[in-house]
Amino acid sequence: MKEIKNISQLRREKKRLQQQQYRLEQDISSNWQALKHSLKPSAALAGIIGQGKSPDTLAESIISKALHIGAGVLAKKISDKAAAFIRAYCSK
Repeated sequence: MKEIKNISQLRREKKRLQQQQYRLEQDISSNWQALKHSLKPSAALAGIIGQGKSPDTLAESIISKALHIGAGVLAKKISDKAAAFIRAYCSK
């Protein structure tokens, strides 16, 4: 960092820092928008399609993801019922 010797240098440095802050804020905003877009399901699907997968592979991928989600939901329901059963059994 340079030594600031007078008011005009101080003003120039302040202006430079404000411009740098503005550029950094714009970069953050741009990165945030890109992140939000990449997390959308439609963007994920477009990414899968854009990878050049064949329709059969794409269908298998979608079916696989659906089965994983379904298995997760089913496991949650079973564990909730088991927990309720155990609570009821222990409270007797």
